[in-house]
Amino acid sequence: MRVFFYKPEIPVRDHTTFGGKIYFTDFDRKTTLSEIAEKIISDRKFDQQCMKNAEIRKEWKK
Repeated sequence: MRVFFYKPEIPVRDHTTFGGKIYFTDFDRKTTLSEIAEKIISDRKFDQQCMKNAEIRKEWKK
């Protein structure tokens, strides 16, 4: 007789991207949606630039 146990999966975190900085003003309820969107866009642009830099470094090592 087989006994099956539930084994929860451990979530895998992606440490290859920049999550952005959290500021106290993010929680003051005065921040508009457009300001939040600007932060998200700037963080994403930073991630894209880092990816490009990593690819360039790989090419230089060849």
